[in-house]
Order: sequence, then structure tokens, then C-alpha cells
Amino acid sequence: MNGGGQTGGASTLTRSQYLLWMGQALAPDAPMCNMAMAFDLGRGVNATRLLAAFDSVLAENDALRMVFDNSDGMPTARVLSHMAAAVEQVDLRSEQRASPVVASWLENRSRRVLDLQQCCFDAALLQLQDDHWVWYLNQHHLITDAQSSVLIYQRLLAAYFDLPAEPAPTYAERYLQEQRGSDTRAAQMARAYWQGQLEETVTDEPRGFYGHSPDTGTTAARHLVHRLEHSRTEALRNRAASRSATLLSGDIAQFCFYLTALVATLYRAGGRSSVRVGVPLHNRTNKRLKLTAGLLTEIFPLQVTIAADETFSSLLQKVEQQSLALFKHGIAGTSDAPLNASFDVLFNFITATLPRVGDIEPHCEWLLPGHIDTGHALRLQVQDFSATGQPTLHFDIKQMAFPAALGDCLRHQYLALLDAMLADPDTQLDQIDLLTEDDRTAWRALNPGLDTPPTNTLLDELALQAQQHGARTALQEGERELSYAELESWSSDLAQQLSERGVSRGDTVALCLPRSVELVVAVLAICKAGAAYLPLDPRYPEERRKLMIADAGARLVLADSATEKTDGSAEQLVATELLAIA
Repeated sequence: MNGGGQTGGASTLTRSQYLLWMGQALAPDAPMCNMAMAFDLGRGVNATRLLAAFDSVLAENDALRMVFDNSDGMPTARVLSHMAAAVEQVDLRSEQRASPVVASWLENRSRRVLDLQQCCFDAALLQLQDDHWVWYLNQHHLITDAQSSVLIYQRLLAAYFDLPAEPAPTYAERYLQEQRGSDTRAAQMARAYWQGQLEETVTDEPRGFYGHSPDTGTTAARHLVHRLEHSRTEALRNRAASRSATLLSGDIAQFCFYLTALVATLYRAGGRSSVRVGVPLHNRTNKRLKLTAGLLTEIFPLQVTIAADETFSSLLQKVEQQSLALFKHGIAGTSDAPLNASFDVLFNFITATLPRVGDIEPHCEWLLPGHIDTGHALRLQVQDFSATGQPTLHFDIKQMAFPAALGDCLRHQYLALLDAMLADPDTQLDQIDLLTEDDRTAWRALNPGLDTPPTNTLLDELALQAQQHGARTALQEGERELSYAELESWSSDLAQQLSERGVSRGDTVALCLPRSVELVVAVLAICKAGAAYLPLDPRYPEERRKLMIADAGARLVLADSATEKTDGSAEQLVATELLAIA
């Protein structure tokens, strides 16, 4: 990455740059890697002086001067020895900062696709009404991360006010450090740990939400913003303070609370009992790295398995344990493509904040580009760049994964689960009522005379009937009768046998049975085992049954007889024999 003349020599990318470049290559015309910010500088800014300050920052910062070439699918990085800062000055003096015109300009500009071979940033200086100035800087993620954006802002204003500043380390130093550390024992142990995490069994559950599967080939996303209220922020900080002693810092404690609420949301909204979330680590582990501008973050997966009776408190403990392991093994240069492909949800907890420099108060707007990685369905990012004390939650929701109403629903449910955790950590996840008032109004319209939806499930009602009216007839087939007590007992016994054969939450069991007592018992048993059932009409052609079983990924088939042919890929059991045992 050393330059000479107009253009520096080509080099390979850092690990984090290469992984990011691979993602961008899947959607080259999407601005999903834009990191745009609008810094409100207030009034009385000297434009000429500010542009000169940016020239000096550009001269000292090799990350800003990086460009990327693509030769037969292989990227290389170059550092331009000299780069003229083409900063557009935009005259919007007829507009105030909060005007729709300014908002539209910023939104449209932040979605421009950057030409990585020419320049990986786009800068502009906006002059608004009453001599109000806004500095706009959009950098491709290949040359920056959240902390780097703050560093660039700080160096810009230090140069503007002619303040003393410690010499900034070059990004080339970061590259050499990664190369030297790639074969250390710590790096080798980290790679072995992450390989083990990938090999660890994860329940084969769909990656969708509310029954919708994401289209992994698209990038368009809805961006929803929620600034946490003061009461929520204080409640979270108080809860986090009680756990910070065992987690090294208050920031880590807060990180775990936000992440626990997200894991609970994925469990409730997506039916996921095994949750894997990608977490970016900043990798600025010493003083020089903390002063280094450029992309240092790498993403590693955090995995948590949720029990049927999980409480917020027990889930928080799991998240804390996995988080400490994540921080221990998340060594720079050890992430790879399989790790990055192992999750479809990303959680980013950003601790970087803008400092007050000179007489300019910290205030910025983070402009998300409305696109996310092709393999991601959801991103939640928490930041307080302007140091207000009230973090802002950014939900980026894949449009093809969530219809508009469901995106709002997910945000509401996350906040409801966060509130429930802060109110009583010992509450079970399944006990939280997530219905909005609009949901209740719609339900009442469909169910006149009833005020609130029932909370009991079908299995709850069956158990209640078996307890209160066990001798009453529940099922009748010809001369055969089954009481509520017998139905409860038979279905529970069959559920136990299914569980012993490995059936669990998220599995599918196929039913190839005629209308009968056995069919009803089997349906209830499968539900008790936590699985879904796939009904197959025994009169269907054999090939159609095979196709349906394979398409559903059924773990077991409950058939009418041992001679009933279904599909050899799934274990086949005879329902009548299992019920005879029961």
C-alpha cells in the first residue's frame, strides 16, 4: 500500500476489505456499502478554510485515497499519492436545516453508487438559510467504519481550528499488522474456534419472519428509526450497571441487553429456537489502532439456543457468555466467507461518538442508503453519534422479507420485548403479549362480543378439558370412542415417542393417514413435540407424496401401515403400532 508518484503500488486487501468487496460484487449497482453522514456545523463557518482543512486530512489519510481495481474477479487496492478533493458546494440558502428539500437532497445523494476505481468517497458542503452549514461525507465501507468516520470528522475540525493533533497512523500499518499476526498461535486458536462454531449443529429452521422467506438476491430495504425515550434509556442503563462488573464494562452490558431483546424477537417473530446473529467488532485494541482511520471492523457470528421455558434472565446469561467468547476469539484477520454466510441478521452496537471541537457542538445525521447485503434479511444498529445520551435504533428490513406492515410490527415487538425484559427479567419469553392496539381492534371486529383474544393454545384447552371433564367423549369414529382423558394421555405418550426419535421444535412430521382417531391423536402429538405436521392423502400418487415429503424436509413419516410407501429419505413409522404401545 505504499505510493509513489501519482499512483501507489497495488496490494491485496485486508481480510475485512476482501469480505466486504465480495458482498458488494454480488450487487455492484446497489449502494449497500455507502456510509454517509451529514455533520451539522452550525453558523459562521469559513468555507474556504474548511475545504483547505479537508485537503490536509486527505493528504495525511491513506485510507481516504484508496481505490480498488478488479482483474478477472480478483480485487487489488491502490493508494493514490495525490488526490484533489472535489468537494461540491451546494447553495440551499433558501432552505432551513429541517426542510424537506434538504432531506431529499441528502437522501438522494447518499444513494449514489461510488466508482471504486476512481474515488471511494463523495463530499459536499451545503450552505443553508441564515448562514447555516452542513458537511456531507459519504465513504464506501471499504475505506471506513463507524469509528473511522468519527476520526475523519475530528481530524477535519482539528485542522480547521488549527489545533494540535497526534500524527495519525496509516492504514498500511494496519495491513502489515494483520499480515504479521495471521499465523500467531492466538489467530490459529481463533480460527479453530470459529470452525467449531460452524460445525456446531444448528436447527434447520427457515430464515424468514412471520411465515415470509427473504429473497436473498435483492438488497432493497426499508429503514425504520426509533430514538429511545429517556425512560427506556435510564431503565436499560440501570439494569446494565448491575451486570457491568462481570462484563468488563457498561458498554458491553448494554450491548448484551440490546442483543438479548433482538434474539428474543427472532425467537418470537421467526420461530427460531437456534439464533445466529452477525456482530461487527471494531478491532481497535490499542492506542495506535484507535487513531487509525479506515475499515478495521470484522463480523463474527454469535449463536444462542433458546429453551422452551426460557426467561429473559436465562437468555441474557447465555448472550453474555457467548458475547465474552465472541470478544475473546474475534481476532483481526480470522473472519472468513463461511462465517459471514452463516447468519442473515446483523446487530451493530456503535459506541463511537463525535467530540466537541472548538465551538462546534457534535451533531450529525447518519444517512442509511436503503440497501443491505443480499444475504441479510434484517439489520439492527444502535448509535448515539451526537452524544445525546439517548441512543437511536436503526432497523434495516429487507423489503422482500417483510411486507410494509410486518416491518412496523417487528419494530414494535422488539421494543415490547425490550420493555418486558427491563420490567421483569424473570418473565418467560412466551408469556409476553405482543399484540398492538390495532391488532386488538381488528380482532374484536372479527370476534364481536369478545373483548380480548384468548391466550390459551389448543393444547392448553385440551389439557384443561381432560382435567375438568376427562370422562366425556372427545372423539367418535363409528363405534370407537375416545374420552378427553384418553386423548390427552395417548397424544402425550405419542409425543414422547416422537421426541425420543429426535423430533423437536422446527421439525416437520408427515402424516399419511386416513380420517381416523389415530389421525387426530397424531396431529396433537406432533404439536406437543413442537413440530409441524404435513398432511398427506394416502390416495395421492406415490411420486407426489415423495415430492411433498422431500420439499418439506420431513424428519419422520407416520403412515397407516408398514406397506404404505412414502419416501425413503425420511424414517417411516406405523401410527397404529405406536398407539398400540401407548
